[in-house]
Amino acid sequence: MQFCRYLRPVSILSAIALAAGAHAQSEEELAKQLANPIASLISVPIELVYDEGLGVDGKGSQSAFVVKPVIPFSISENWNVISRTIIPFVSVSEPQSGFSKEGLADVVQSFFFSPKLPTAGGLTWGIGPVFQIPFDAVANSDNRPGSNEWGAGLTGIALKQSGPWTYGILANHIWNVEESSPSQSDSFLQPFLSYTTPQA
Repeated sequence: MQFCRYLRPVSILSAIALAAGAHAQSEEELAKQLANPIASLISVPIELVYDEGLGVDGKGSQSAFVVKPVIPFSISENWNVISRTIIPFVSVSEPQSGFSKEGLADVVQSFFFSPKLPTAGGLTWGIGPVFQIPFDAVANSDNRPGSNEWGAGLTGIALKQSGPWTYGILANHIWNVEESSPSQSDSFLQPFLSYTTPQA
């Protein structure tokens, strides 16, 4: 049973950022880098999502604590590879059916190949592979949330920073890489918009 198709998330976002020479940057510059998911900056966004009204009777609920570490690697003078990992701890409950699951769900690992500098028009972009890693692959455990299948696909991001505004879109598509019924073919699309105040 998958509740993820019926999510109505409310999110709380925070981040821990580390960068060489970050102390020399202004707070506004650092805030703008944190708004860029593929900046040359190590960050650890944390997301708390709570959903209710799930299941047949609308009394089901789901909560998720998600950690999303982002780590850039320089591979040449002009290119970076950015590692973005999504690690969700999920708790799902539907009282009517007695259905419940709790634990680590599928981990999603993305790698973005991205130019270090924006294009002449100010566009920052990245593209690369994405992998779905079932928790059962690293621990022998039953009754875990998620599809519990290996998956792979493509991911991409495009964004622009104009003055205090950062806006863009992140997308991926994952297919399962092992035989299953039904087969997996999931798309994820996340537009984003942020504004950096003068006080950052």
